[in-house]
Amino acid sequence: MTFVTLATFAAATTGVPANAQRFGGGDHFADADVDGDGTITREEFAAARARSFDKLDRNDDGVVRKGDFSRLARFKPDAAQRLQRMIDAADTNRDGKVTRDEFVAAPSPLFDRADTNGDGVLSKAEADAARSALAAAKKR
Repeated sequence: MTFVTLATFAAATTGVPANAQRFGGGDHFADADVDGDGTITREEFAAARARSFDKLDRNDDGVVRKGDFSRLARFKPDAAQRLQRMIDAADTNRDGKVTRDEFVAAPSPLFDRADTNGDGVLSKAEADAARSALAAAKKR
């Protein structure tokens, strides 16, 4: 899956490192860096989330729920369980589904951790460092 699919949902909604946002991953960074200035602002990050929602909402019903990923659940049950935890974290009204507004407004702990200088902007260097740290953690 790409930046704009499950990995985005994972990073956008929780601190779960597995399959987390692939900051700095070539085209993924460029996709979020809409103005092409070499950084990703919180606004660009939120806009990337909004654009990704349509790809996550596989049946175009305006919400994302576990049922949108039945194939994933069948072939990768551990990933489906992580997805359910992510949905639960973003589902502010606790109705079992995530709307576009909930998705865009969800906390972004991985963005926060990657933004090491706390300026609300991810540089390519910060994004690459975050990606490397996630890869190293995954190997442990």
